[in-house]
Amino acid sequence: GARRTMLLGVYVTGWGFIAFSQMDSLLTFYLAFTIIAMASTATGNQVSMVAVSWWFIRKRSRALSFLTVGAGLSGFTVPLFAMLVNGAGWRPALLVWSLIIVITCIPLCLVVRDKPEDYGLLPDGDPVPTNAGALGPDGRPRLNVERAPSMTVGQALHSRTFWYLAGAMLMHGIGSSPAVALLVPALTKSGIDLGIATLAVSAVPLVSLPGRVAIGWLGDTHDKRKLLAGCLFFEGLGILLLAATTTPWMLIPALLLFAPPFGGLIPIRPAVQVEVFGVESIGTIQGLTNTVATFGGFIGPLLVGWLVDVTGSYQLGFAIVGVGVLAGTPFALAIPRQVTPAAAARLAGTPVD
Repeated sequence: GARRTMLLGVYVTGWGFIAFSQMDSLLTFYLAFTIIAMASTATGNQVSMVAVSWWFIRKRSRALSFLTVGAGLSGFTVPLFAMLVNGAGWRPALLVWSLIIVITCIPLCLVVRDKPEDYGLLPDGDPVPTNAGALGPDGRPRLNVERAPSMTVGQALHSRTFWYLAGAMLMHGIGSSPAVALLVPALTKSGIDLGIATLAVSAVPLVSLPGRVAIGWLGDTHDKRKLLAGCLFFEGLGILLLAATTTPWMLIPALLLFAPPFGGLIPIRPAVQVEVFGVESIGTIQGLTNTVATFGGFIGPLLVGWLVDVTGSYQLGFAIVGVGVLAGTPFALAIPRQVTPAAAARLAGTPVD
């Protein structure tokens, strides 16, 4: 279940930071970083969003959006860590950080539950029937929650719908990864002060918060596919504006155009996945789409870096990946509202629309 997975992830993450504090070579650096990265996956959106998707139906999008706010606020911990490094050195700071992670996260993981019906509750906080006939022998209500039909992983992979979504996320990864990871050198190359460039990167999570909340809230009342497409469209425009940024003042509209849709994509993507594929296999399906997005996040910086070597500028690379994100918009619009298992069974072995 989600709770056990997250507890294991916190435990291993803590040990990963301890290993990080003891590194003395490039190999141990990579090993410690790999441990932290893999363990963090078990405590992050990959698992927590699955649990939230079980607990909410009508209010799922807004619940997912509130969940992502925590990650957006995590940037405020950076100054604290910097103070620890400056005051005690990086090795003791990492040891203290591992302790902070374990002490704060384990109690939070302990309150996580999987399906509400397993605990005599209903999704969305709906009232539970109190008549005796609805109670099981253990005294808890015997509930039968009606959920939308779900597809298996195999049915999802045999549908064009999955590949539309994967294509959209691939384009998102290709553009958003270099836009964040390479923003500081890109801005300094354009003549912007290093301090301002660093501040701009640090501001991305904070500026993305309104998008996370607003898009998630709208997802419960509006077409999620169009919201997904809109996020990709404006994120792409934001990257294009970042490519053209040469003064600190241009950074303000560029970040306001890029960061909110960048944040809005985080809750709206799993909301689309659950709406289209159902909730039964959503963890695996989300993992597969995350893999595609991660692949895009791998090749995007490589492409931009190669173009910097060729042209001596980040502008062309940012412009190309920005157009790439825009190209993901039609993929999002092509996603149908729902693909049922019955439709997949009728069209076994053929793409499902």
